[in-house]
Amino acid sequence: MSGRAPNDWPAIPEIAWRRGIGVPPDHVGHPRVTVPMIDDGPWAGVPIGGIGAGSIGRTYRGDFRRWHLTIGEHRVESVPIDGFAIRVAGGGQQTTRVLSAAAEPGGPGWGPGIPAGAGSYHALFPRAWFSYDLDGLPVRITEEQMSPVIPGDYDSSALPLGLFTWSLENRSSGDQSVALLFTWLDQLDCERGIGRPTHAESCAADGAAGVRLMAPAGPDGMPASLAIAAAADDGVTTSVRRSFPLAAAGDVWADFADDGLLSAGLGARGVDPEGARGVAVAARVELAPGERRTLRFALAWDLPFGLFGSGRRLARRYTRRFGTDGASAFEIAAEGLRRGDEWRSAIDAWQAPVLADPE
Repeated sequence: MSGRAPNDWPAIPEIAWRRGIGVPPDHVGHPRVTVPMIDDGPWAGVPIGGIGAGSIGRTYRGDFRRWHLTIGEHRVESVPIDGFAIRVAGGGQQTTRVLSAAAEPGGPGWGPGIPAGAGSYHALFPRAWFSYDLDGLPVRITEEQMSPVIPGDYDSSALPLGLFTWSLENRSSGDQSVALLFTWLDQLDCERGIGRPTHAESCAADGAAGVRLMAPAGPDGMPASLAIAAAADDGVTTSVRRSFPLAAAGDVWADFADDGLLSAGLGARGVDPEGARGVAVAARVELAPGERRTLRFALAWDLPFGLFGSGRRLARRYTRRFGTDGASAFEIAAEGLRRGDEWRSAIDAWQAPVLADPE
């Protein structure tokens, strides 16, 4: 359970870089040399991931876009299904929106995003914040994104993990039901050394509920897993959709929009039909007038080896604790949900003297 007091609200450092969510840059720079260079364009933001564990970049629009999980390789691709959506219902009104200002649709039947400028983005590594300002929404929303990169704590700093803490406040005079949806597309086989097919299984342990994708080793011999999870805190209802065909994403959206929960779908475990597929986890909480609560999510991956072009491979730092079978993504996510408050306090203590220094 989160240790944050119910009335606390995220304190965003004033020195953090700030820009309107999804507001295009005024002047886009470009390389000043003619030799080939990596240029991912202007959409960027604080990534998630640990030292030596790879990273997934997330832009200030709210979309996940830069993938650097394999040594020496990276790809830039905004995957519309990857990310968060919110449902707010109360007083006879209901709103369901994708919390991203990226232009790409999520597929047939997927919900609408938010307009550029619907709030502000703040970045101070290893954290970022989205402070949303959505017209007509009776709930105040701030999201904190964090990876536990902490000086002196190498075990935590090496974890392939991102945490997402959503602070919610009911600003209306009536009760509000608030739910968040986290969806992810299975793309494990895009990384070198990982095979097919992928198993998807529901997981529940240590106060967390989620879905784990498991892939066998490919020719280079690296099994892997990826997991999304939500914290089953007191008063929070969690639900998962173990797997769904991408062509049926609209059905998942309608399912979530109905009551903020997900039906079980295909069952707890199994191999799905060939083709693009996604996984989903949702969390719902009921808010009385003026009440504040948090909903917490995690994304973790377990690609245990760094594979080099010479054929050499080295085990990543975090495998000293979690082993090299590539199956520990959900366990890493669950640990993140347990220890998030501890890590946040450590980051605050590390950065506070610098932030307080007038020089």
